[in-house]
Amino acid sequence: MKTSIVEDDFIARSILKGILFPYSDCDFVVDGEEAIQAFRHACDKSKPYDLICMDIMMPGIDGFEATARIRRHEERSGTHLPIIALTAHALKGYKEKCLQGGMDGYISKPIKVPELIEAIRQTVPGKIGLKAETKPIDTIDISPSRMEIDLNSILKSFGGDLDWFKEIFELFIEKYSDYIKAIQTAISENNGQGLEMAAHRFKGAVSYFKILKVIELASNLELMGKEERLQEAERTLSSLEYLIGEFMPTMKNMLQKAAKAEDSLLKV
Repeated sequence: MKTSIVEDDFIARSILKGILFPYSDCDFVVDGEEAIQAFRHACDKSKPYDLICMDIMMPGIDGFEATARIRRHEERSGTHLPIIALTAHALKGYKEKCLQGGMDGYISKPIKVPELIEAIRQTVPGKIGLKAETKPIDTIDISPSRMEIDLNSILKSFGGDLDWFKEIFELFIEKYSDYIKAIQTAISENNGQGLEMAAHRFKGAVSYFKILKVIELASNLELMGKEERLQEAERTLSSLEYLIGEFMPTMKNMLQKAAKAEDSLLKV
């Protein structure tokens, strides 16, 4: 199977790559314009994609517009390429909006392994085939932290793969300052649209860690940007940074304990 992944966030791209690697060859593009170009190029080369996983909220041409342009091209060619929407918006009626916008499936972030695989099986029947064995999920004996972080619950989204999750967490640490800088820049420039986009991207990345208070603050920043209400944005960002400051060492400690617990399971 051949899949085009349209996603502007580096962490989301890394997660999608990890999920889809056993099932599909993947090309990655970062916005709607590149998605349209990749689609046309594949058609011109007579090597069309079997599936597009399309992020919705992207700078420039968003997922809705990119999908509409692809569908207009297909009206002339008589073909239909399945498109699955990927979005951090879990609002009521948003799935229907995506389907009405020409998409064939819908997945809300944080993306979970079984949900995405099932969506692909429903959208592209008969195309998915395993290249590798999937890892069974083992429950690791580690208690939830005082920040209400449930590592076992988080790992379910990663197919129970502790090593893979550690890679994503380390990537988040590496990219964290970039996320915050984008939010800070939008606030300092009084740029509501920029704040909405930057907060939305951060919310999508941090949602994989299921820190509800941080996700709520990121959602508040996103709404402030959308509604051009930036007066309280700096204070909200400070609260968010404080919580992330607590989260990072807590998660590092939990991962160390989990690695030891996993080693003990392997020795049994």
